[in-house]
Amino acid sequence: AIDRLRRALGEPDGACIRTVHGQGYQFTGSVTREVVGTEVETRLSLAPGDPMPHRPGLRLQQLLGRSAACEVWAAQSSDGDARRIFKLGVDAQGLREIRRESRLLAHVHRVLGERDDLARALATHLESAPYWIELEDGGLPLDRWAAQTGWFDRAELAPRLALFLPVAGAVAALHGAALIHADIKPANILTRTDGTGMARVRLIDFGSGHVVTALLRDGIHDLRESLMLPGSSDPTRGTYRYFAPELWRGAQPT
Repeated sequence: AIDRLRRALGEPDGACIRTVHGQGYQFTGSVTREVVGTEVETRLSLAPGDPMPHRPGLRLQQLLGRSAACEVWAAQSSDGDARRIFKLGVDAQGLREIRRESRLLAHVHRVLGERDDLARALATHLESAPYWIELEDGGLPLDRWAAQTGWFDRAELAPRLALFLPVAGAVAALHGAALIHADIKPANILTRTDGTGMARVRLIDFGSGHVVTALLRDGIHDLRESLMLPGSSDPTRGTYRYFAPELWRGAQPT
């Protein structure tokens, strides 16, 4: 295989693969790095500047991310006054995710009321594709916000803790409402800087969440099947590298 690779590369590149007897092979050429594919690819026939489907007055601004079933877009009003976040799906799986998330957010709002540190659903469209849920804009995902502002390069311990504690408080509030978010990661923590220079955070994306208290499940009747755990939902739906410790042990999330 190495010989074929050398022949395919030709000279002088093929000679950069050196045989090290008793060990294997060593690449001795120079290495360069080039960033490609930085734009998130869309499976929907949408582009920045297009009208937001089924939502007059808004135009798509930026594709923020995607999953197997859904895409997340930022949209801006024509007059520039309002910015919204939309999670869109085009197939049955996407519809299930959006319906599930809207029900979970309704449950959170019913139990916890209005909270600035948790996503708030403003509207849904479930009648035809693309299906979507509309959310308030809470800023940029934490990793993008940090890269743009350089905040972590200059922040001392105290402001770092001040940024982290509201995230922990939001998670604790969700646990108090018998709900596990199940996908805590930088991409799901929207971050912005307020007028005082303080960083503000908001937890989003409840598509992997679970209601786990049996008594609470029994109290929401028509939502029981779509929100219960275990059974209809997969406890490993979250992002692999951010799994909770109990999932690594093969247990249910707690």
